[in-house]
Amino acid sequence: MCGHFGWTEWGEWSQCSVSCDRGTSVRNRICVHQLDASKNETCVGARNDTKNCSIEPCAVNGQWSDWSAWGNCSVTCENGTRTRHRECTDPGPQFGGMNCTGDTLEIEECSSQPCPVHGGWCTKQGYTTTCTRNYRGEYSLSNSFSMMRSTCSCPTPRYGGEQCKQ
Repeated sequence: MCGHFGWTEWGEWSQCSVSCDRGTSVRNRICVHQLDASKNETCVGARNDTKNCSIEPCAVNGQWSDWSAWGNCSVTCENGTRTRHRECTDPGPQFGGMNCTGDTLEIEECSSQPCPVHGGWCTKQGYTTTCTRNYRGEYSLSNSFSMMRSTCSCPTPRYGGEQCKQ
């Protein structure tokens, strides 16, 4: 390079511009004149050199999917439950990323209306006394034990339950 302009040797490559995934690395060189640095002449070629650098993929933390639709209630009356779920797949954890935190299943109460109560007959028991006359004209009393239906209140129909049937 004596008496001429020329490039110095390339410098070291810089660190990659990112800590994960794909980035760039740069190296530089300087244009110098051996005899007269005040001359305003330039060297031919690029001052900077760039290359792609690839480092391990970035960690991807898991994210929840949307909740599913609620399932059917476990009962049609009284206290039941229904459920819905979600998954850690939107996206799923990758390359050392963290798993989702929270519940995958949600449960809620449903169908708090009371169940129908159908009516039942109440019975009463007792003795019945019967007076009869035989063929000789004699009278006699006889007692008999009996069970009789009385009212439709054991239990009383409620919440759409059916009345007692005859």
